[in-house]
Order: sequence, then structure tokens, then C-alpha cells
Amino acid sequence: MQLLIGQKFYGDCRFANEHEDEGWLDRDDSSNFVVIAESGTGDSWLIRLEDEMICFLDHEIWEEPESIYPMGISFEQFVIMADLVGQFEKEPATVESIRQIKALLCTIERNLADNYPYEFITDDEFNKMLQAYGLPPK
Repeated sequence: MQLLIGQKFYGDCRFANEHEDEGWLDRDDSSNFVVIAESGTGDSWLIRLEDEMICFLDHEIWEEPESIYPMGISFEQFVIMADLVGQFEKEPATVESIRQIKALLCTIERNLADNYPYEFITDDEFNKMLQAYGLPPK
């Protein structure tokens, strides 16, 4: 894991040093998890120590119990998922490529496409969102 710290695996997501997010330590259940990765938006991926399964921490509601939800995958499966999503993000996002990435995620774990914490959108949808905010397209 030490070799992975700070390495980006897709978008603005990178493997984290477990001690980087001091706010995380304020939770009563923080001793049950280790932070393994973070997004640029403040979300985190955790290993649940009791079964070594990956969970996702939603930073917007991080103090609530439901802010941590299990993804149903191991660390090895997480690395494979991160690699697949990283490859997906390097290509134009189309309806077909989104269908393909969801199918590939389900080869890692049958519910992973449903458990994946972010929504996949096409480049056209993304550009419409940017334009709605007065930003130039991607």
C-alpha cells in the first residue's frame, strides 16, 4: 500500500495516507475503518477492518451512519475497478461506453454497477451541465 499513496487511479481520485483526513477521526466508528483512497471532492474509500471489504464515505453527510455504505468488494477488486474506471475516463463517454463500463463492473462483482457511488454520464450530458453553469464545454 505504501507504494500507492498519492498515486491517482482515475480522475481526481488517489490512494491516500490513512492519517490525512483528521476530520474522519471525529467519528465514533472511525476505529472500524482505514481510509485507503480519496476523491478531489472529499469523498473517501475505506477498508472495513472486520471483514476487509471496501466501503464508500459520502463527505456531504459524513457524520451520519448512512454516509458509509459497503460496495461489496475486496481491496483487490477495488484496484481492478479503479483501473477500469480510469480506462473509461480516458475515452469519450457515450451511451454505449457507459453500458460497457457497467457490464465490466458487474464482472468484478455482480452488483458493483449499482453500488458504484458516482453516476456515469455521457460527454454530451456533462457539457450541458457545464453550459448550465456558464462554463465552457469539455
